[in-house]
Amino acid sequence: MKKSGPFFLGKFTHIDINLMCCFHRLIDIRLDSLLEMDELPNLKAYWNKLKERESYKKGILNFYGEKEIGDVEELFGSDVSMHLKPLTKMIQNSTDSL
Repeated sequence: MKKSGPFFLGKFTHIDINLMCCFHRLIDIRLDSLLEMDELPNLKAYWNKLKERESYKKGILNFYGEKEIGDVEELFGSDVSMHLKPLTKMIQNSTDSL
C-alpha cells in the first residue's frame, strides 16, 4: 500500500470496497481497535484514509441509526470482544519478532 498510493492498485477499487465491509464488521463485533494498532502502521493509515472518504461516511459510518445500533448491540453486546486481548497480544508478539 505504501508504494501504490492511498488505495490498492493506486485507485479506489472493488478491493477497497470489500475491505471497508470487513473493517466495518470489525466495528460491529467490537474488534475495530485492531485497525488502530501502532504495530500495524500501514493498516492503520489505510483504515484512516478509508474513513475519510465522503462516500464511506455517508453510506456506512453515518448510516447507523438507533435501530441499527440496537440490532448490533443485541447480537454482539456493547462491551469489547472477549477476543480483543488475545488477538492484540498475538499481533504484538508477531511484530516483536520482526
